Amino acid sequence: MTKKEYVRRYVLFILGLFILSLGIALATKGNLGVSPVSSIPYVLSLSLPFTLGQITIVIQMIYVLIEIAILRKNFKPFNFLQIGVVVLFGYFNDFSLMLVSGVHAQHYPAQWLICIISMFLIALGVNMEVRAGVLMLAIDGLVVAISKTFHIDFGKVKVVSDCTQVVIAVVCSLLLAHQLQGVREGTVAAAVFVGMIIKLYNKKLGRVFDWLGLTPIAAGQEEAEPETVPDTAPLHVITIAREVGSGGHEIGQILGQRLHMPVYDKDMLEIAAAEFDVPSEVIEKKEQRMIYSFFQNLHDENYAPLTGTDSKESRLKKVQQEVVRRMAAKEPCIIVGRLASYYLRNQPGCFHVFVHGDKAYRIRHFREENNMERNAAIQELERRDLERNRHYKFYTGMEYGEYHNYHLSIDSSVYGSIQTADIIQDAAERYFAQYSSSAS
Repeated sequence: MTKKEYVRRYVLFILGLFILSLGIALATKGNLGVSPVSSIPYVLSLSLPFTLGQITIVIQMIYVLIEIAILRKNFKPFNFLQIGVVVLFGYFNDFSLMLVSGVHAQHYPAQWLICIISMFLIALGVNMEVRAGVLMLAIDGLVVAISKTFHIDFGKVKVVSDCTQVVIAVVCSLLLAHQLQGVREGTVAAAVFVGMIIKLYNKKLGRVFDWLGLTPIAAGQEEAEPETVPDTAPLHVITIAREVGSGGHEIGQILGQRLHMPVYDKDMLEIAAAEFDVPSEVIEKKEQRMIYSFFQNLHDENYAPLTGTDSKESRLKKVQQEVVRRMAAKEPCIIVGRLASYYLRNQPGCFHVFVHGDKAYRIRHFREENNMERNAAIQELERRDLERNRHYKFYTGMEYGEYHNYHLSIDSSVYGSIQTADIIQDAAERYFAQYSSSAS
């Protein structure tokens, strides 16, 4: 980085630190509790003859000492700058409290309004700090240290850290004030929504920061996804996304036999499992159920520029994406599922199909495939539908089955598997012929 860019980043970091402290100070005026990170200092400040800023400095210094104890020789001299950040943050807290001293909430709705505004300020401050990518608060440095030293995903450590701080704050409040202070419904709201708001800022303000030359530092930034697979890739690839029970796999096999193309489905799991060095069953369960690690993944994504690491979920996505593109570049083929239509969405010569069906047909087909009782089949099909939809939305940000993401969307319950394959084959051959003529 140039000297000018360093200056911009440090200015952004300091400004973010101030906005964060302003959000924390405003949260104290709502009287609905503060965010997990500031819960311990705030609770102690209510019972001890010290300011919020002073206690924040002491608590954050303890985090620095723990970080040093964990990292030992790996604690770099540069990290001592966290001490300066701690002191500055403490003073910002007290200054911000002075700025909002005239704010008072007379009614419960007003308390929530203040709480919501504070969450947006806190999220903006964190977003600016992370975007700067130069320094971090001591608590975040400690979380990163634990994550890297013990090889635990950052998101998991961050979630445990937030929960631990809230528990300690509750205990301190009960011991010192003999009642619950500083930790209320606003604390829960901050824990739930601040991460979501940060993600919103990433989307809405990303271009503004990019325009200012403040893109995330490369060490923590995911590589940009290539728009296409290599130029040497074959021209003919069919991707089949499908609803559970619609017969998508069977249709893919029929097409593979007719067109003399290999069909990839579970094979992708085997290749991804080899990359991860775990059984394919683990990959299959994780890819469909990772949505339940929502807050963990949110932290992983929001703090990636600081941590310089990817979560297991992020690495799994990269592996599967690479496997799909590798197969597409290797030979003409048919890929069933595995988000192939999304990963190859910008690749010319790929024909994308979505196979769906009415529920009665899918239930009947699913029962026959799995030899299940009707009620059990219905419950399992609905569960898999939900997981597949969540999985697709989590990775792509889009709704599963939206017609404009495919060249052809077809109802297999109307035509049956064989006739559906006929229609797909005819449409794909027309598409490939048109593509070949335009490419030549």
